[in-house]
Amino acid sequence: MTFLCRRKLKVVVYFVVATILVVDITQKFSPSYQVQDCGPKASLTRASEVVKPVVNPAGESQSLDHVIYPEVTVVPRIVYYLWCDNKTFEFKHYLSVLSVVRFVRPDRIVFEYGARPPIDRYMYNTWLAELVDTLSYLELQEMSSRRYADVCRDERSRRAYIVSKTRRDGGIFVGKNTIFTRELRGLTETSTTKLLSSYEGYFMSKSNNLDAKKDAGSSLCLRASDYESRKPNASDVTTHVCEYRAIYPRDIMRGGDAFSSLARSLFYGDAAAPTPRSDSQRLIPNIAHMLWIGGTRIDFLFYLSALSLLYVVNVDRLFIHGDLPPSGHYWRRLEGQARITYVPCAKPNVAFGHLSGSKHHMSDIFRAQVMIKYGGIYSDVDVIWTRAPSVEMRSYEAVASFDWANAYYPYPNYINLGVSLGQRGSRFWRLFHDSLKTFRDDIFGFNGLLQPYKVVLIVREQANRDAEVGETFESIDWRHEAHAVHWTWPTPAEFKNQETLVNATGTWAEIGQNVLRHAGLLDEKAERGG
Repeated sequence: MTFLCRRKLKVVVYFVVATILVVDITQKFSPSYQVQDCGPKASLTRASEVVKPVVNPAGESQSLDHVIYPEVTVVPRIVYYLWCDNKTFEFKHYLSVLSVVRFVRPDRIVFEYGARPPIDRYMYNTWLAELVDTLSYLELQEMSSRRYADVCRDERSRRAYIVSKTRRDGGIFVGKNTIFTRELRGLTETSTTKLLSSYEGYFMSKSNNLDAKKDAGSSLCLRASDYESRKPNASDVTTHVCEYRAIYPRDIMRGGDAFSSLARSLFYGDAAAPTPRSDSQRLIPNIAHMLWIGGTRIDFLFYLSALSLLYVVNVDRLFIHGDLPPSGHYWRRLEGQARITYVPCAKPNVAFGHLSGSKHHMSDIFRAQVMIKYGGIYSDVDVIWTRAPSVEMRSYEAVASFDWANAYYPYPNYINLGVSLGQRGSRFWRLFHDSLKTFRDDIFGFNGLLQPYKVVLIVREQANRDAEVGETFESIDWRHEAHAVHWTWPTPAEFKNQETLVNATGTWAEIGQNVLRHAGLLDEKAERGG
């Protein structure tokens, strides 16, 4: 699905599982709330999925059927990271630790820091917290302020500390940007010191090593961007690469280069690019759900939205859920429709003990519940459908779309489930439901926009991403390229009432008139004042 901002008018296409184009019209967006304390807890933990059987790009199997014998090593399998920066622990650092887990198989990982890496206000970079929740042998050690000042003063001080510590205790120091590409060899050698790289690579030594040099020498760390042209082999000392760029999971999800394959094998346990699963024998139900809280009067846009589901999408049934029945003139017209059913429900204002006072966030909670129970199409009340989802689209487990991504940095994208499809009880919707354990009522889009994006990073077998294209709304053929138009804010003046819409001109009017035409109402006398 695709969302469009009214300001920049950039279209970003994303398929969680299939292809649906939704144009999201937002004239101006200003989050209503500010985050005071993100806390150290991960917003969505990969749990046991962090460490799984993998096959590396060279094809060396490490499945559970492969017998691995313990080795008697001279160099202790203790890995140290030295964090001297007051910066965020990013995805590339996460990959570094995963590469240590896979290729070093450490007994312990010690993360020394002066200031614990901060988590951004929208809780995207929770990678360190996820590792802490997952790896029982990961230890965080905070240095005293004096020690931090001495050790982290400059690069020479850091190198001297690394050499001194490994000479005394033994172990392996790994630079924060270092990502191993294959098994680390040399741990069983009896030589006193193994100096393969500078601070930005790694340094290892046996304990009580009095001959360790104080200068780690020049860096032998190959940049990740050069990894494609220089594949490691049995005689090559380059067992690692260094990634200095800011990278995101989306950057490695579909890439055909060697580094993307390596990163996927570390992150997902499989070097292959994800392929979405479909089943033409089990289609998403052709039913739709809408939510209306409070029993107040529905407006003309709600009325059009419901008609578009009935006559453009041609759903078998439209279920309108609410704690109280909707009211008003337009509701009286809708409730006479044979395919519409009002479903009383408790106000969805509780998620894992978290209470919500926001109707927007209640819809997030409801969306998770209704998709697990029934499946089908969920549609916000400010969405007008312009095309029906195809049968091929309905063969996937879940379908959703990118929203416009410029309000929640550092998220590179996020997903708006205000227009979404799903199989009943599919894994995507269950994971989205579980993500509500970290419920935030103080961030407008946290639960319904940001958390779904993190779910997509996990459900790789259901994720398919199309190219991102920068286009204006005027360049999109809404009749043949878009599936729905989502007016987040404000409601166009053309949708004041039916008379206004019938007499209006322009794109918005054409979209609304298209619904009336499908419903057989375009020639009907327009009401006055709606």
